[in-house]
Amino acid sequence: MIRSSYMAILVYNLSTKILANLKRIEDLRANILLHPLSLKDEQRLKWDANLSRIYWSLTFKEKVPSKKLITKVLTSPTPKKTDAITKDIIALNNTFSFIKQNWMVSTAKVKIKDIKKLYDISCKPVMGSAKGFTSLSEKNINHTLDYIQSGKENPIIQAGIAQAELLNTIPFEQGSARISRLINYLFLYKAGYDMRGLLVIDEFLRRDLVIYKQASESVHRNKNLTFWLEYFTHILVLSLSKSLENVKNLHFYLNTPPSFWKLNERQKNILQYLEAPDTRITNKQVQKMFTISQITASRDLSRLASLGLLFSRGKGRSVYYISV
Repeated sequence: MIRSSYMAILVYNLSTKILANLKRIEDLRANILLHPLSLKDEQRLKWDANLSRIYWSLTFKEKVPSKKLITKVLTSPTPKKTDAITKDIIALNNTFSFIKQNWMVSTAKVKIKDIKKLYDISCKPVMGSAKGFTSLSEKNINHTLDYIQSGKENPIIQAGIAQAELLNTIPFEQGSARISRLINYLFLYKAGYDMRGLLVIDEFLRRDLVIYKQASESVHRNKNLTFWLEYFTHILVLSLSKSLENVKNLHFYLNTPPSFWKLNERQKNILQYLEAPDTRITNKQVQKMFTISQITASRDLSRLASLGLLFSRGKGRSVYYISV
């Protein structure tokens, strides 16, 4: 099967390798979704997967923080003054939360403004405002987004094309490679392919940078996406195979003491309160519910958010929390 457009770079063939990989991905996805897990184990696996997503994304930089440092940053109140590494950890955590909150099983079309939003959340805190975004790069990206969202391509193929095109377009002076790796998460989550919250792609892109570079460069060199899509779907097979192994064997990336996951009675009651549909809670509400200080309420809410049990929305005094 051939899918092409007026831009030769978007030509590709659904080869036997791609089709075999897509079938394997669906099988692995089904096994991950259907495997029985306790709520505690599932939440811990999700938290570990988020930690791993952040860690492997940061391995593309020269200075790579340890998983213990990432854990400390994610579970501690944000200090007023932060170094570049801390800012980067927080930025990536916010980005993955943004993708989950705003794009999970979404019917909205991905647009240029969404690419820029990803940059603002994930790159701007460390790299500064976006530079180098020309009218030509915007035109090329618009074409790609229109192309992959106008047909009925498999969402995995959509995600792969989006990553390859952003890698080759290089729309920003800094951060283009990171945005290209984040856009595939966005497209996959959009189609409900979050794999129970356990999807970690960057690990297997990073493990062999030579092949990653060869596959991405083949798109521009050959004016064809087939080899890249064979590579990309293979990467997902490797990623999901590991996720399934983690689910079956309850393998965690970081051994944390039981106390790390223990909640106090107030925190349990907050989660119970938010079980009702369309319920939200603010710091002031928590203060009144338990007759506690603003600082104590903030600690409880931050603790629940850092464990991935709550989402925070809004800014400043308008911040409120909802259940995951």
